[in-house]
Amino acid sequence: MTLRNPPPVPRCSTNAGSTNAGSTRRLRSLTLVASAGLGRQVDPLLALDTVPGLGELAILLSRTPGGALARTVLSVGMLFARPWRAPGDFVAEQHALARRPGQLENSTTMARALFDATGQREVMLDRLAAVTVPTLVIWGDRDYVLPASQAGAAADRLPDARVSVFPDCGHLPHVEHPDRFSTELAGWLAEQRAVHRQPTGPNPPPTEEGSDADRRTARHT
Repeated sequence: MTLRNPPPVPRCSTNAGSTNAGSTRRLRSLTLVASAGLGRQVDPLLALDTVPGLGELAILLSRTPGGALARTVLSVGMLFARPWRAPGDFVAEQHALARRPGQLENSTTMARALFDATGQREVMLDRLAAVTVPTLVIWGDRDYVLPASQAGAAADRLPDARVSVFPDCGHLPHVEHPDRFSTELAGWLAEQRAVHRQPTGPNPPPTEEGSDADRRTARHT
């Protein structure tokens, strides 16, 4: 499967802490893709955006002639290991968002909810031991938003984890390397389906050979 037109992606992914022990009871497996909440470190530009006054100044600069384009170039440079590889429709969407009324204010508000000047506000590593379902952690080795070391930190604390770090990849593996991402995720999901199809319990169903033997025994008793 090839994702030729990846869906729109926000600048920062969902916080891993939103997945807790209660919610994972309804899951068979979990996949985290460059998730927030797995370490303090964050790109300094995102941290600066949270400083009172600086975020508002960035908004004003974005509204000057050429400001929206400059913000788009900066955003793409932050999200991709090789910005020139960014899909054209993704770049066009980011540029349109930068010009949409209220979007910049909303982005600044979201950034301030997730980060402060020193990094991520909430780090959920100490809660990961409660996530008992098999978990796949995918990251780019050149993620400038959240460093790839946070993938390893998460895997060290998850009871059942596999880490896949994509080489030459930034913060959006599913956009920058859609074919590899699709293959990785499809393989993982197939493995999980196979595990859950296996018989469980103390008395698994007999094989066909075993069933015939049981029937023969029954006829002679």
